[in-house]
Amino acid sequence: LPSLSLSDRLAILSLASGVATASLLPLRATTMAPATLLGAAARWAVVAYVLRLLRRQQKQEGRLKTASAAGVEGSRFAADLDDLHYVLRRRGDVAPSLFRRPPLLFHFNHGFGSNALTWEYLIAPLADALAGRGVTAVAHDRLGFGLSGRPEEVAKYSSEHNAQLGARLVERVQGDADADDPTAGTPTTAQALGGGGGGVAEAVLVGHSMGAIVSSQMAALLPKARALVLI
Repeated sequence: LPSLSLSDRLAILSLASGVATASLLPLRATTMAPATLLGAAARWAVVAYVLRLLRRQQKQEGRLKTASAAGVEGSRFAADLDDLHYVLRRRGDVAPSLFRRPPLLFHFNHGFGSNALTWEYLIAPLADALAGRGVTAVAHDRLGFGLSGRPEEVAKYSSEHNAQLGARLVERVQGDADADDPTAGTPTTAQALGGGGGGVAEAVLVGHSMGAIVSSQMAALLPKARALVLI
């Protein structure tokens, strides 16, 4: 394993030499008890297992990517929200109209063992079906899942804390909509969510499985949410 560090090589050589010495000593005797043979075999098995683990670690390190490199189209990271990773998609190509209904913002919470990409196959058809309204979709990886951070504080994995992060994320998307919405000059998502322009806030919170608990708690923190969908 030429790519092992010097300290790893020395540790393996030290372990192997000790095992070899202990294993070969019984060979000098005229008789060898079965228990001694089993002990020697067990020590060599330990060496082989350690080498296998080190090789597996090498392969994994060669495949690992940083969170930012593993992101998808629309991936963003919020360092001040415990390194929260979220995917943002926006359809703002709606013609201006005095009679246009306010745009919608969908926030998606995934279930246990999943991540934000669970919703990938729903977001695009949803945006197409509601293109006349203008749709912003945001889905985030809860802490400990996907590309989001893994803080050491156990309390940060509670549904209450994740609901607070999700509510702050929704508010952030509302505030950022004016900056990157291509339909500047028309009623924007931010305006429809209370950011100005007299629109009515119409945020829709969608939660699946364990994410339904978080979405329910987010609804209590976002009084302007129009609907809550629990799956």
